[in-house]
Amino acid sequence: QMRAPIETVFPTKLKIIDGLFTIGEGQRLGLFAPAGAGKTTTVSIMANNMDADVVIFAMIGERAREVVEFLEGEIGPEVIKKSITIVSTSEANPLEKVRSGLVAVSIARHYMEQGKKVVLYFDSLTRFARAQAMLDGTPIKGGIPIGVSL
Repeated sequence: QMRAPIETVFPTKLKIIDGLFTIGEGQRLGLFAPAGAGKTTTVSIMANNMDADVVIFAMIGERAREVVEFLEGEIGPEVIKKSITIVSTSEANPLEKVRSGLVAVSIARHYMEQGKKVVLYFDSLTRFARAQAMLDGTPIKGGIPIGVSL
């Protein structure tokens, strides 16, 4: 299925992003950086300032404490009112992590098909991919199936 072309700017209200990396409605965006680089801070600023009807947080493989700190400490009450959070903590099994990620995407699609402006924050895509690899035995490092790792 073809995706619709990007025609409308979706302002983040972050001058650096809007000026250099303008985002369009319907666009997919990845924010990849090492731990401690400010990804969560950037996401919280964007979430608190973007004009969206529905905000979905998929917190996959995060520590429960970090999820609580993020939602209670960094996300404003106006965003919380229009948000849906799907959490599968670091202690969860791979199947739960994968299903949680897929549920988040399904919810986002549901609201998108209703014509809503939807923002899906998926943290962490890496942990989701690792969980998927554990389920299907995909080689991860050096061609060794994860089930054989020491």
